[in-house]
Amino acid sequence: MSDSLAQQLSNDLAGAASRTAPSVVLLRGRRRRAATGTVIDPQSFLVSDHLLDADEDVRARTADGEVTARVVGRDAGTDLALLHVDGGTLTPVTFAADSVRVGDIVLAVGRTWTGLVAHPGFVTHLSGPHQVSPGFRLEQAIHTSLEPFSGFSGGALVNVRGEVAGISTSALDRGRGLAIPSRDVTRVVESLRRHGRLRRGYLGLSSLPVALPERQRHGPAERGLLVTSIAPGSPADEAKVLVGDVIVAIDGTSAVRPDDLAAYLSGDRVGQRAALHVLRGASPLQLDVTIGERTSESR
Repeated sequence: MSDSLAQQLSNDLAGAASRTAPSVVLLRGRRRRAATGTVIDPQSFLVSDHLLDADEDVRARTADGEVTARVVGRDAGTDLALLHVDGGTLTPVTFAADSVRVGDIVLAVGRTWTGLVAHPGFVTHLSGPHQVSPGFRLEQAIHTSLEPFSGFSGGALVNVRGEVAGISTSALDRGRGLAIPSRDVTRVVESLRRHGRLRRGYLGLSSLPVALPERQRHGPAERGLLVTSIAPGSPADEAKVLVGDVIVAIDGTSAVRPDDLAAYLSGDRVGQRAALHVLRGASPLQLDVTIGERTSESR
């Protein structure tokens, strides 16, 4: 690389960090660890759920001073928590319009006790979709060459223009650093604002994938989900699903793996009716079920 190209890259990275700096805040996380927050609008910022001590007011240090923020909603499955500053005039980030590509240069920007930190790296691969928790599918995860540092989780992963491609987290991949893409972050934020949590659908059954013998098949389905247990009073129980039934589809969507059901049971389907297509022995049945909402006590 020529000196001029190296200098241009250096200038671009320094400029990206400088543009992001007003939009990252610092708060004291769990076990007194530095936790970064990324400002997404003039009154709101995101932090990593695993670093947030409790659902209470927290103090955050911005580029202009300290503010008090309250927890609006949080979700352990995606490791995101949304906080709101009453009457705040924070400086939000600019989200990138284009997705990152493998090989792109990126910058992980955060704050620690000593100030702003920025670590450069590369996008090494893009994986997904991931069923990060029942009822929510992360369409993609951004993997980079970066190792998590103090203040990494909750920080912004930015491109060389200073636009945010995703929110960094070390909680979703056994301590390794990755980022949740901006479009998935937007979906989570919308639910946290409206409900204080990420809503997830719930049927109340457990299942195992099975191959169907030819004499039991009806239509093209060669595999299904064998129902192994049903929670009393659950939507599946109310719909009269029985242990031993084989689910082959829900509302026409094939059910071959438990993840297929989990992917279907997104938060926007809570309260809606769905048709469970099952085999009871060799007899096909359609059972109408009203999708419930998963709670911390649901299994």
